[in-house]
Amino acid sequence: MTKKQLIAKCTDLGIDSSGLDTNTQLEAAIATKETELAAMDVKAEADKVEADKAEAGKAETAKVEADKVEAEKVAANAKKAETAKVEADKVEAEKVAANAKKAEAKKAAAEAKKEPAFYEDKRGRKWIFKPTAPKKLNIDGHPMSQEEILETEEVVSELVYGNCAFLTQKL
Repeated sequence: MTKKQLIAKCTDLGIDSSGLDTNTQLEAAIATKETELAAMDVKAEADKVEADKAEAGKAETAKVEADKVEAEKVAANAKKAETAKVEADKVEAEKVAANAKKAEAKKAAAEAKKEPAFYEDKRGRKWIFKPTAPKKLNIDGHPMSQEEILETEEVVSELVYGNCAFLTQKL
């Protein structure tokens, strides 16, 4: 290269060319500057790679944290679901118990209805109303149910000894 070209290159690289008189000095200064620039580029590239690695590490850390949070959410939801299932089972057991009590009460009521009320006279005979008898009878102008009649000794004995068609002897 010519001296003019070397000086122009020094100016482009930002080298002060005053005091550099020979081509060899100019070439040495250019080579030094180019080596410095190359070293700076290599360092910048290394810094960039290091920053990329750090960014990737941060991203990985963020992903791990996000996975932890998601796992905690899933665990919390699973615990909520388990609690809800236990509560549902408890409610279901209470419903079953209540239904069993209702069934027992119905059964007891049905058994009580199977055994009709009766009247036992002085001779030891038992009298009951026939299934076709009306549920209420007009006795002396007062309507009375079958149960009320059986509880009133005077009225039921009058019906028994008067051979009332609504009564039958229980055997």
